[in-house]
Amino acid sequence: MGLDRRTFLQRAGLGALTLGVGAAAQAWGSQESWAASSFDRYWQALAQPASRKLALLVGINQYPYTPSLNGCLTDVELQRELLIHRFGFQPGDVLALTDREASRDNIETAFIAHLTEQAREGDVVVFHFSGYGGQVAWEPLEGEIGEVRLVRSLLPGDSVLPSKGKPAGNDLLEATLVLLARSLATRKLTMVLDTSSTLSGRSLQGNLRSRSSPAPAAERPAPGELAFQEKLLQRPKVRSKLERRRLDRDQIPGTVFTAAGASQVALEAKWGGFSAGLFTYALTQYLWQAVPASTILTSLTRTAETVEPLVSQQPQLAGQPTAEQPLLTYYLLPPARQGAEGVVIAIEEDGTAARVQLAGLPAPVLEYYSINSRFLVGAADSGDANALALDCPQVQFRGRDGLVARVRLAADTPADSRLTPGCLVQELVRVLPRQVGLVVALDAALGRIERVDATSAFANVEAVDSVATAGEQNADCLFGRATTEDNEILSGYGLFSVGRLNLPSTLGAADEAIKSAVTRLAPRLETLRAVKLLRLTLNEGSSRLGARISLLSTKPQPKLLIQRAPSRALASPWTAAAEPLERPSSRKDPRVNSVVRIPLGTQVRYQIDNASDRPLYVLLVGLDAIGAAIALHTPLEASTGESRRTLQSIRVEPQSGLGLPRVNNLSWLVSGSPGFVEILAICSIAPFQRALETLAINTDRKNSGDRLIEIANPPEFARAVLADLQAASRRNAENANTSPDTYTLDVRSWVTLQLVYQVV
Repeated sequence: MGLDRRTFLQRAGLGALTLGVGAAAQAWGSQESWAASSFDRYWQALAQPASRKLALLVGINQYPYTPSLNGCLTDVELQRELLIHRFGFQPGDVLALTDREASRDNIETAFIAHLTEQAREGDVVVFHFSGYGGQVAWEPLEGEIGEVRLVRSLLPGDSVLPSKGKPAGNDLLEATLVLLARSLATRKLTMVLDTSSTLSGRSLQGNLRSRSSPAPAAERPAPGELAFQEKLLQRPKVRSKLERRRLDRDQIPGTVFTAAGASQVALEAKWGGFSAGLFTYALTQYLWQAVPASTILTSLTRTAETVEPLVSQQPQLAGQPTAEQPLLTYYLLPPARQGAEGVVIAIEEDGTAARVQLAGLPAPVLEYYSINSRFLVGAADSGDANALALDCPQVQFRGRDGLVARVRLAADTPADSRLTPGCLVQELVRVLPRQVGLVVALDAALGRIERVDATSAFANVEAVDSVATAGEQNADCLFGRATTEDNEILSGYGLFSVGRLNLPSTLGAADEAIKSAVTRLAPRLETLRAVKLLRLTLNEGSSRLGARISLLSTKPQPKLLIQRAPSRALASPWTAAAEPLERPSSRKDPRVNSVVRIPLGTQVRYQIDNASDRPLYVLLVGLDAIGAAIALHTPLEASTGESRRTLQSIRVEPQSGLGLPRVNNLSWLVSGSPGFVEILAICSIAPFQRALETLAINTDRKNSGDRLIEIANPPEFARAVLADLQAASRRNAENANTSPDTYTLDVRSWVTLQLVYQVV
């Protein structure tokens, strides 16, 4: 039974690339604003009296007659805290419906009462849905022409209604979403749909859980759903001449973020202590840390860079945005220009301790966060770009439960300092364990004996900490066989991403024994462990080091492909930039945003810019398209002896830039095999002495110039990089005492920027 409007309003009262923002809106396409001065002018031009902001968030883990999901309620909390503390929504204007409360009738009633009847022209409206998606067979209604058609739907908490015979479907049709959207007086609508309607019949894809309903398509729309549509059609603003069964998300007046394409499966992941939608976590995590005015296209592209290398899931855009409004994410400028790693949500011990949601940190980093990490604390509602200055109170990390950390005021904080709810926190010191191993998930398609043999074999691999059954816990990779959709075996054993994408060059012969396969894969597992450790240094959002990296193509045509820089760097404006090149423009199909694709044979260069007041030292490391660990090799230092050879340090002087390779007019050729490439640009205020010594041990003596080479001993190299970063961080007084079991890194001392692209 639905809730009445009065009840809803009572409960409502309780209840995100580069350093730029979008220029003028052009349907979906928009160019980026690249200069800091342009950013400031844009910000001022958009300043206007605040409009009302309303949100309806729906998350459903528990369903009748279908396996439960695990991350949908987390998605609701992620969105709620983001909207309130990053985008300035009032808590009473954010209404959440979860599990049994999220019946079809309640969702539709809430949309009308909380959104339609309250929103006025120019107001901002957000609707989020996390849960199962499905399909419904829809026969033509009276007056309609056509054959039976399968239409997409959302599954509410009461998606199956009891009946005398077969249980009847009770889906919320996509056409209803269109009609509801048209009922609004504003076009500043954002819908986030972390669900999918592909009928895969599988609850797991690799180590991730599917949000496509495992049940077959419903035979017909629920009578109550069709009756509700009739009521909507009585509203003058809603009336549509289109066939209702042909209404889909592309007719929604506003912006629609979808977690996956029409034929793809949206997935949720499990991390240390919590589960969440892969798409929702990537989107909200980016928006917590992003330059405040992030365009829709930028937010989606950055989200895709996290999602696509793991799964066959491509976030997309739909809807019909107005061409009169700048296409900012949620159509909003956040009150604070700087991002954050999280927010204080509860106070303990008279304000000297608190609980903090840390959704602004990448999930893999959060999982390994260790005691004595530090955060700066500042006011949530400040519009000052320097509000969270280094003289703000500091808190120390004492542990966490899922997304929520326990923190306490640091001992060197003034005695009268107190924490208050709603304070934003920014990372200052990151403490990481020295011992980091892999978790390998065993594919659900493996037989019992295979799983026993694999577990025994992996126990002898140093890089592996533990082995788990697929779907039970977070994992770094999957062990199994390549199969068809019908589970027909296509190959021998190999490694896959957690979303079951084959890791290149890991599949063995069909008759290979499991023990032999694990022994063969051991070097690859060592590489994965090394890269996992290096990724724990990613801090684009929190670093205060003024470094920027650009990936440029030189042939067949000059173009800026990717550019990354920390948004929080306390440095002077950029004075050394890449040569003027063609800037990214509107895509031919801007509704489908993905990682940058670079054709084989393209010639590329990297540009490192230093806007700080001190020299910076640079390492380029990463994974190539075939999964090998690579690093930038530079000529050997002429003065080093035979027993302790090292490579030249890449040094970028203050307020200047440096191109790589360092020979004028020389580029690197994109060659090899198609696949995803990940490059980490690690910049530090101190030389990478240990890392370069380690890299030099197994390289030739030829001074053949700058080149990317395969790393001979990835784990040793990764540990040397972390040791160098810790040495750079020790220049700060609070990092003088460190544990031999951890690395202590100060965000003022280093930045790790990630560039992901696909070779095609």
